Amino acid sequence: MIEELEKENDGLAQKLTKTTNQLASSRNEYLQSHKAWQEECTALQEKSREELAAKEQSWKTKVQQLEEEKKELVKNVQTTETALKQVEEEKKNLVTKAETAKMTLKEMEDKKNVLENIYLSHSDPDSRLSESLTKQIWIVQVL
Repeated sequence: MIEELEKENDGLAQKLTKTTNQLASSRNEYLQSHKAWQEECTALQEKSREELAAKEQSWKTKVQQLEEEKKELVKNVQTTETALKQVEEEKKNLVTKAETAKMTLKEMEDKKNVLENIYLSHSDPDSRLSESLTKQIWIVQVL
């Protein structure tokens, strides 16, 4: 019986040694696997940071370009509005000049008609006619 127990004890000791060796081997495999996973995870995080930084820089550049375009468009709008105001003012001046010219033309035509009427009403060729015409022309000029 003691021999059987010693045999059983030796068998258990061998089994314990074998199991301890397997556990140590599994632990080493786990540590290597865990280290590899951590390295891969770190590499992926770094890659993600780099990609994110590149995208952020791209967006910043795009926003800057859009802001520059906006400034240029605002400047163009202001220039166009200023030019429009100048054109409208010039148009207003031209309309006023045209109205003044119309009135002047009307006045001249009226004066011409008065002079023609005076001339036609005086058919006498003597000097009194000349004197009368001179007075009437002076009156028309005053008008």
